[in-house]
Amino acid sequence: MSWSNIGHGLRGIALHTGRSELFTEVVATHREAVALSSAEDFLHVHVLMCLGEALLSLAEFRSDSEAMGEGIKVLRAAVAASDEDTYDGASCRTALGEALRNLSRLASDPLPLEESIRWHREALVMTPGPPAATGLLGLANSLAALYRYTRDERHSAEAIHHFRAALTASPPATAEVRAGALTSLGHIQWSVARNTGDEPLMDTAVETLRTAVSQASRTRVSMALTNLGSALMDRSRRTGNRSWMAEAVTVLRRAVHDSLPSAMDRPLHLNNLAEALRHWDAFIGDASATDEAIGLLRAAMTGGHGDVVGAELAAINLGDLLLDRARANEDPHMADEARRILEGAVGRLGKEHPTRPFALQKLTLACHLVSRLAEGTSVETSRQALHRAAATARESLACTPEGDPDYATSQLMLAAAQLDRAALGDRVDLAEVVRLGRSCARNPAGHSASRLQASRAWGLASMKAGDHAEALEGYAYGVGLLPGIAPRGLGRADQEARLSGSDGMASDAAALALEAGDADRALALLEQGRGVLLGQGLENRADVSRLRDLDPARAAEFERIRDELSAPPPLSRAHDAAQDASLLAETRHALALRWDDLIAEVRELPSLENFLRPPSVPELLAAAAEGPVVVVNVSLYRCDALVVTADAGIAVVPLPGLTLDATVTRAAEFVNGMETAYGGNGVDEAVAMMRTLSGTLGWLWDTIAAPVLGHLGLDAGPAGGAPWPRLWWCPTGWLSFLPLHAAGRGAADSGTWVMDRAVSSYTPTLRALVRARAGLLTAAPAAPPAPLVVALADTPGAAPLPGVAREAELLSELFPGARLMAGPDATVEAVGGLLDAHPWVHFSCHGVSELLDPSQSGLVLYDGRLTVSDVATRRPRNPELAMLSACSASQGGIELSDEAVQLASSFQLAGYPHVIGTLWPIADKLATHLTEAFYTALAEDIARGRPLDPAAALHRPVRALRDRYAQAPHLWAAHIHTGP
Repeated sequence: MSWSNIGHGLRGIALHTGRSELFTEVVATHREAVALSSAEDFLHVHVLMCLGEALLSLAEFRSDSEAMGEGIKVLRAAVAASDEDTYDGASCRTALGEALRNLSRLASDPLPLEESIRWHREALVMTPGPPAATGLLGLANSLAALYRYTRDERHSAEAIHHFRAALTASPPATAEVRAGALTSLGHIQWSVARNTGDEPLMDTAVETLRTAVSQASRTRVSMALTNLGSALMDRSRRTGNRSWMAEAVTVLRRAVHDSLPSAMDRPLHLNNLAEALRHWDAFIGDASATDEAIGLLRAAMTGGHGDVVGAELAAINLGDLLLDRARANEDPHMADEARRILEGAVGRLGKEHPTRPFALQKLTLACHLVSRLAEGTSVETSRQALHRAAATARESLACTPEGDPDYATSQLMLAAAQLDRAALGDRVDLAEVVRLGRSCARNPAGHSASRLQASRAWGLASMKAGDHAEALEGYAYGVGLLPGIAPRGLGRADQEARLSGSDGMASDAAALALEAGDADRALALLEQGRGVLLGQGLENRADVSRLRDLDPARAAEFERIRDELSAPPPLSRAHDAAQDASLLAETRHALALRWDDLIAEVRELPSLENFLRPPSVPELLAAAAEGPVVVVNVSLYRCDALVVTADAGIAVVPLPGLTLDATVTRAAEFVNGMETAYGGNGVDEAVAMMRTLSGTLGWLWDTIAAPVLGHLGLDAGPAGGAPWPRLWWCPTGWLSFLPLHAAGRGAADSGTWVMDRAVSSYTPTLRALVRARAGLLTAAPAAPPAPLVVALADTPGAAPLPGVAREAELLSELFPGARLMAGPDATVEAVGGLLDAHPWVHFSCHGVSELLDPSQSGLVLYDGRLTVSDVATRRPRNPELAMLSACSASQGGIELSDEAVQLASSFQLAGYPHVIGTLWPIADKLATHLTEAFYTALAEDIARGRPLDPAAALHRPVRALRDRYAQAPHLWAAHIHTGP
């Protein structure tokens, strides 16, 4: 017995310290104990069990597969030699059950699990008194392992029951057993929550896993960390919240660091860290993270460790990672390499293997990409790859349970493959594609991005099948999903990333509604599906006075949650402090869920049933109270102007000369051609580009402006001293990059220009215009304003702006109470703090437009940028006017063209009804000239006791510049007015 005790002590030291080399000595010590024991000894079964457990530890921590086999053989001998009256008779059955579970994991085979469960149940029956915590944990672990294969809720429910029983057992569980129970309980809780979409259970699972990490021993902490990191990674992918991915990288890196280099589960830790790094790269564009991931995956595949599961996943994920790179680089050879790796991975997985559907999905994506990259070189190769993609997607669908979130993903992949096959001329069952798209879109367990793409596939397949009514329902369903895709709990950058696949959805839905003759629905769809983030911001400015009267407590809670969610979460690209950011993300997530519940409660109160609901069509018509609003819808299916007037409602003006392709091409020329127009590539190219830009203004006149103005009867400018007509433009998609107010052709005096017939303004949505008008002062200012003037003629790292000094001087002359912030005083913090006290604000500085990351567009101050996100969260007391004399302040992002993510709309969100901005970079001298004329006109309005009219004040100098530089649109057409 002394040898057995020595071995037991050595095993404890090895488990506590992580010195895996001791397990060889542990086994040798227990062999000596068995050799000295005989079948007649009272403790013979105990001695055999100790040797079996030592061999299993050697197998687990030294990846010794022979030790695994011998350990099971020894434990079978112990079981055969014992019964319920034998000392440790129950314990040796528990040990055999655990050994068989490890064998299942080692071989990636579910067959040993049934026997494992039988031995665990027999051990519990044999135990006198209350079940032991160790026996309960063993049974629960095997049931949880079986659930991975069966997805049988009975297995998961019983496993959770036994895990909880182990944690509350009497006598209490040891620290090691307790930590193991928490690790496994949290893992299966997450698995169940993921499969069912149970948000509260997800919260519980993460909390359980955090506790498990804090209590795990040295040799067991790596698995606790892996389970926690995997849950955080999965949650980040489901929600789009990068804070959870940042913590996942930190946690999984620690799991690799703390795992024993020779341990059986090492490949699993390497694989999970690689996956987290890859997704972190997708969030922030850190290619070094993907490079590291490739090395980790190759190590997991070739390390020679015993855990087959980790190596299997590594092969699949390596193929998927190479696929991402092939897609980014348009590299057909890398795409084919990824396909070959994934074909091999699928071939190594049996038909019933739980990972097979996942591998088939990745193979489907690889075949799809191979097909797309081959389109230009070999139609036959493309067709064959698509056929394989459809076949693998269909197989993945067939072997995925319908309740699994990945079922919807497989539906989408099959629908996408079939649509592309149809585009190549193959005969495809379009009715099946419609069913697949519809089912995926309506599946609440599916990922939001997949559901949105499925809605588009539903609509597109219906159009191909000739069922336009069904197509409208598909696109409209997608529009209905948009508000929920970017919940308030996410940071702004993550919200934008989630919406990146939504461009054009609302426009296509509206086009089909117009085809069906339903203009009201078309307008409602455009308002619902465009400016989603803008709409959230407008809701933050909602009047709560009625709610405060009826229910002060809920009003206070509403304002508290609103303010907490409006504050941008601190985002760090470093992995330190990742847990703090993750915990903050959990807090914001909970606040967002409570927000939804709170709004539902408020709507139950008298007269508040429409609280924060989108405006109805009659309410939207109020946007046209001062003049027509022209919503120009550009879609693949048709293009129209929805002319909204207060008296006639919505009139549809078809625009047959306008197409989506032409709009994208013309907008790209404007965005990319400005540097050339300013002479960046020489005089000849500048002249040619000016002709191109002027041609686009003529095209805008012919295709949009002339039909709209003709419909409105605006055939000429105002006669005599009559007031100028007002007109609001609300462009959609890529049209928002083009200057509709400057549309025209011919000489400056030809009369065929929009600005010679009306004063133009812009609005991102009708809802935004209604909101801006509600905050408008209709009377003349009681006293001259005291604007905040932010003037930076010289900014560190930027070219000087000579005209800034004149603009600041002018404002000081016209408005003696102006507050000037210049030079080192004009910091982001200082300027932001002063916005509250000044209804007027003027920025004369550099501006930066980030086309791919529009929330980071901003005004360049002395110590950094005042970004779109920063401005949108401000709450000045009585805002009236913001003049942004900076480059591209009204230019949004090319990947979020429907979201109006730009400085002008952000200042409107902050409460400024009138905003002056620019669509592209502007010449310093001309900007100064225009600013002088603009403010002189406003000062005259004030002096004469007239209400302010910023749109008219801008119209006059822009029109004068047009008269002077008609053939150089880049010099005069950039400035626009946004607001009422």
